[in-house]
Amino acid sequence: MDEPAYLVAKNLCAGTLDVCFRWDGTIEEAVEHLTEAGIIIVEGPVLRWAADGVWGQSVYFRDPDGNLLEFLSTDPPCEALFLP
Repeated sequence: MDEPAYLVAKNLCAGTLDVCFRWDGTIEEAVEHLTEAGIIIVEGPVLRWAADGVWGQSVYFRDPDGNLLEFLSTDPPCEALFLP
């Protein structure tokens, strides 16, 4: 599945989709932190599969240079959303 055009780096080249940081709190706390800092959220919160195989929730935003950044939270664990 291709990511929407707004979820790619400003200057595309290999390895520049985004930089992901694991957020230790809840995704709501991440959103509050970004909002209080005046940072515009580009996408999210959305469910995402983390590189370590755990489901989490992410928010995407850009730094002043236009690089796409991501905060990923696994608090609370999201696997329960997929259980029958």
